[in-house]
Amino acid sequence: MALADIDSEYFSGAEHTLFYLRQHQVGIVVSDFKMPGMDGVTFLKEI
Repeated sequence: MALADIDSEYFSGAEHTLFYLRQHQVGIVVSDFKMPGMDGVTFLKEI
C-alpha cells in the first residue's frame, strides 16, 4: 500500500510484524501501544 508515494505495510499484530522485520529492511516503524498479544513498549524493545 502507498501513502503519499511512500510504500507502507500494515499488520494486525506485533508477532506478524516482527516476522516481517526479520526478513526486510525498513526505515520507519509506527506502532500502537495497545496491541493484541504484545504491548508497544515490548514490541519496540524486540525491534
